[in-house]
Amino acid sequence: MSERGTTSLVPAPAPDAGQDQGRLRTGRLQRMAIGGAALAAVVGPGLIAGLSDDDAAGITTYSSLGASYGYELLWVLGVSTVALILFQDLGARIGVVTGQ
Repeated sequence: MSERGTTSLVPAPAPDAGQDQGRLRTGRLQRMAIGGAALAAVVGPGLIAGLSDDDAAGITTYSSLGASYGYELLWVLGVSTVALILFQDLGARIGVVTGQ
């Protein structure tokens, strides 16, 4: 086969490819840091709201249900967690839009 009619699927590197890779890594790290800060800002209020229900009556109820049902109701934890994450996200979005 002659090499004249073949095409390469991999583009040839640019002469300053090392500099471009450094800039891409720096930009990616900055985006990850900003994304992490945004995630912490959203998750923080969710954790506070989730932990606020740990009073004496709630702990007693959860303990007695755990003793009665064992691990049968563990699936509720997953469903509840997803629902709480969605509601916290919705509340955060409403707060951003309304400015409150």
